[in-house]
Amino acid sequence: MEKDFEKRFKKMSEIKRVDEEKIKYINSGFTYIDKRIVGFAEGEISVWSGLNGSGKSSFLVQQILEYADQKIKTVLFSGEMQDYVIQNSLVKMVAGKEALIPSKDETYWYLSNDEKRKVILNWLDRYVYLYENEYGTKVVDVMKAIQWLVQKENIKVVILDNLMALNLASYQEKDKYEAQSQFIKDIAKMSKKLNIHIHVVMHPRKSSGFLRKDDISGSADLSNASDNVFIIHRVNKDFKTRVKDILDTGAMTYLSKFDNVIEVCKNRRHGVQDTFIGLKFEKETKKFIGEDDVATQYMKWI
Repeated sequence: MEKDFEKRFKKMSEIKRVDEEKIKYINSGFTYIDKRIVGFAEGEISVWSGLNGSGKSSFLVQQILEYADQKIKTVLFSGEMQDYVIQNSLVKMVAGKEALIPSKDETYWYLSNDEKRKVILNWLDRYVYLYENEYGTKVVDVMKAIQWLVQKENIKVVILDNLMALNLASYQEKDKYEAQSQFIKDIAKMSKKLNIHIHVVMHPRKSSGFLRKDDISGSADLSNASDNVFIIHRVNKDFKTRVKDILDTGAMTYLSKFDNVIEVCKNRRHGVQDTFIGLKFEKETKKFIGEDDVATQYMKWI
């Protein structure tokens, strides 16, 4: 046994060099996000959290289109949004607000041009796959199916929305927190093995103060084992009241002009944290728009 110990250690000169300039990043499409974290590196995991209605799912649905514009394929598991809702969201974002018609009370907008809708769906079919929940949500089965598709279709991004919708009973010998720890370790291995980026939505536990990374529900390993942790905040009265405990008056005034804020709580590769990035929300398409950005026109390659 002791004869094998020497193999377990490396000297610095024995480590294979990785050229940082050759690391592949997937752009978020938002100028200030990509400036802060460069992008989403392949072989890593990002955790997303936020209160109900903060925009977690909408932001990640929009990310699918940002990746498609880079000719990158995505597979989405959604445990809460119905398939036609996801489809309509994607279609409206691609069509743009000029192509949409308001409902009578202007509570929502829709695309009435069936021919344009068909063209958009044909484009989306090249880059987007949605897991069919009717086949069950046992985490081991879901991830096996996703791994098969990733390898078959050369998919580079997996979005799991959300952890609570996945049935962790597949880890039969473990309690809730042990199962969550095993889950994050398994998908971390998967991201590195397949060289993909995995986004995971995790709900927060109830908090009486301003939502922090430690408020993410479940095992501490969920955020500790992840490469990036983001919280999406909706800039409402509650946000403005609670953010006073975190930021100074100048920062509060600056962020108050936005509809939503993405907080970078952790970025392991570049050491970024405690960074707030403002977003505007376009009600017609439900697209987010970054500061100094314009609403992205998708489907550029058609």
